[in-house]
Amino acid sequence: MEERSSHTIPNMDKISSEVNPNMDKCISDSDKKQAGSDLTSTVNDAKAEKIDNVETRKEINANEKNTPKESTTQNTEDKNANNTTQTKQTADASKKEEGEMSSAPKSKLPQESTENIAVLEVTHQEATVTEGVQTMPVVYGKGVSFSALVTKQEDTAGELAHEDPATFDSTQPPTTLEAFANVHFRPPGKKGIFKHHSEGSLWSYTKEPIREALLKKSLINQDLAKYAVTIFSHILKYINDSKRQHSSTDLTDQIFRPAIVFEPLRDEVYCQIVKQLTHNKHKQIEDKAWELMWLLTGQFVCTQPLLSEVLTFLQSRQTIGRAVQCYERMQKTLKTGQRKQPPHFLELEAVQKGHNQIQHLVTFPNGCKENFMVNSWTKACDLSEDIIQSLKLLSGEGFSLFVMFADKVLSVPDNNFLFDFLKTTIEWGKAMKLKELGSNMVYQLCFMRKLWLNVVPGKDVNADCIFHYHQVSITLILIG
Repeated sequence: MEERSSHTIPNMDKISSEVNPNMDKCISDSDKKQAGSDLTSTVNDAKAEKIDNVETRKEINANEKNTPKESTTQNTEDKNANNTTQTKQTADASKKEEGEMSSAPKSKLPQESTENIAVLEVTHQEATVTEGVQTMPVVYGKGVSFSALVTKQEDTAGELAHEDPATFDSTQPPTTLEAFANVHFRPPGKKGIFKHHSEGSLWSYTKEPIREALLKKSLINQDLAKYAVTIFSHILKYINDSKRQHSSTDLTDQIFRPAIVFEPLRDEVYCQIVKQLTHNKHKQIEDKAWELMWLLTGQFVCTQPLLSEVLTFLQSRQTIGRAVQCYERMQKTLKTGQRKQPPHFLELEAVQKGHNQIQHLVTFPNGCKENFMVNSWTKACDLSEDIIQSLKLLSGEGFSLFVMFADKVLSVPDNNFLFDFLKTTIEWGKAMKLKELGSNMVYQLCFMRKLWLNVVPGKDVNADCIFHYHQVSITLILIG
């Protein structure tokens, strides 16, 4: 501050002599003494003013954090005004000296620097106001919203540790089980069952039956090895009969039931079906093989490391609609659990017609019927909840699903897979040789009240009209 003031207050004796060199001739000695004393008092006053300004500036610095931007600007204007007043005293000086006088204060603190200081002070004040609030400096890419990032983070937390089919690099060629087969498959035989046919690659399509199980671990048990060969023969029968729709589940039962009963065969079945989907140049046969894969992925999953290989196999074929569906079904089976029965005939009918969703007819006591959406993992409690919401019942307490055929009525347990229970019922009917079921095992799936506790007539009008009145009437008729 002292250096700045030295530029602001120039040497008055030098200036006076340069303004008028003949001034000494025109002024008497007494006048010179008087002028000298006046000049000395002026300098002393300026020094006192400088000291006052320094003390004032110290006080301002003590309260600088609480000083607004306007106060800083006002102090700067006052200083400029003082400098302007002092500069006017040298108005008659030469242009060179005038340029030096005007440039001296600006060289130390230009106007731009003053503005920058003010901005810094305001920024510091804002930081003080927000003290205690923890913020993280985050830079997002162009076009990326924070909500989208949060949604992506939440979605990722619930995903399995596998790539989504949509994110798989489609430029890469479809993967195969070749690398897996080199480690886990048995060595290929020199010849097949027929003399002129070599067994060839064990991991790619073949139209000939296999002579042994594919996996080494399937050969450990002789019975499992025989089952594996039989399963592949049934797979060939199913995929080669592409012109006929199989209304019966006989073939699919023989393909999937051994693997449901004997878990070591599950990997074998996956390998056999994937084998028939690899390098298969016959479109119709390949489509039938995809039907089996669709049914298989809704039944059970294989073990590691084959699981990762199969998922990658499906991901690399995302342009095939069935492959995407199979990938999704496999993920669903991983979450919900394994089935205990082979596919229901409605599942077989759906996949053969190219459907990914299944509708099942439900009958009510008042005689009305309605279709409801089900899938391979629908449990009885899930379907009951959908029915209660559709009928707008006040409560689902005491209601249950029933299977009716011939003169039999069976209640479906809530935690059972619907198709597993229906399949079990059909198998039981076959074992009992009930002719009423017919070849297609005709039955009715009904939704009725099972328990009559806490039933108040008139409380739930919909329940009264659809269930209570009709069920009570039938009971009274039977009793009478």
